[in-house]
Amino acid sequence: MLSIIAGVFGCVLIVWSRVPDPIKYSIGTLSLAFALLAMSCTLTKLSSHPALTYFGIWSFSLYLRQQPFTLIQRWHSKPLLLITLVMVSLMSFYFLERPARRFLNWHYKHHPRTLSFKLLAARRSF
Repeated sequence: MLSIIAGVFGCVLIVWSRVPDPIKYSIGTLSLAFALLAMSCTLTKLSSHPALTYFGIWSFSLYLRQQPFTLIQRWHSKPLLLITLVMVSLMSFYFLERPARRFLNWHYKHHPRTLSFKLLAARRSF
């Protein structure tokens, strides 16, 4: 209960515009830090939920692909663009990023020195 009160207090201090900056960024930040530390067990259980784990993995693909969609949002409906963005991002993740990550992890596991030497050689050639 105390952690919830500290979290709300910290949020109010940081968001409220009439609080001086030194108080916002000292007492407000310390209150939020205390709240997060006190709730760490609950946050750990929540953040390890499979749905949130998948969303965390997919979010980087969404981040990488969102810029072109923001450029054309004036001419198309936003729900259609959002659905298309999610579909393109998931396809990119499953057909491009995940296979590349698996290959790099496998290659580094079986040939750890080869990969690092190739990277060093490529860096020195410039």
